[in-house]
Amino acid sequence: MAEVAVRFDILPAQVSTWCSIFEREGITALNPQSKGRSPKVNHPKKTAAAARTSK
Repeated sequence: MAEVAVRFDILPAQVSTWCSIFEREGITALNPQSKGRSPKVNHPKKTAAAARTSK
């Protein structure tokens, strides 16, 4: 693990964490995960045509 950490310029603890996750949950667990809360309301954007007809 130390060689991998040096080669990719990351901490050995990060490599160890990734190995543990891989062994427990498989390769799909290493995919990036979205972080934070998703928006509560999705407001559709007004198009130029819709803005002209609403006036």
